[in-house]
Amino acid sequence: MAVLISENKKQLAREKSIESIRNSAIHLFSKHGFSSTTMEMIAKHAKVSKGLAYNYFKSKNQIFELILDQHLSKQESLYRTIDTDQLAIEYLREFFQKSIEFFNKERKTFILISVSLFQPNSVSLSKKLTESFERRLAPFKEVMKEKFISLSVLRIQMQKCYL
Repeated sequence: MAVLISENKKQLAREKSIESIRNSAIHLFSKHGFSSTTMEMIAKHAKVSKGLAYNYFKSKNQIFELILDQHLSKQESLYRTIDTDQLAIEYLREFFQKSIEFFNKERKTFILISVSLFQPNSVSLSKKLTESFERRLAPFKEVMKEKFISLSVLRIQMQKCYL
């Protein structure tokens, strides 16, 4: 029992440190840019040792990947709540409404990810970012495409009815 409690405390401390490092990285990447932010700066801001930061993350790129992964997971979860069987116009309305709400809620992370695409030395980061977005959001892109196509078909059919 005591071993279990000790393990739970260790796990909670680990999660707290990782979250602190993640939040510090978001803050510092946003403030100084990805290229200018160092692991030492992140560790200092997170109030953890540099060694502990490296224990959890091999590099600042890995921290950025975690930030991106968590952001995309939240976005995927949100889009999965939209009923794909509803009419195209209703689906699109709900999709865009939820997207705007999500971006407002996750504003800081969204800005960080967007700005990171245009920072110096971010070519490999940009490629990974783009690939991740493409892969993870592809199913929703396909549904959107189908809905837009169905809207065009509906409009063409409606125009024929009124001619």
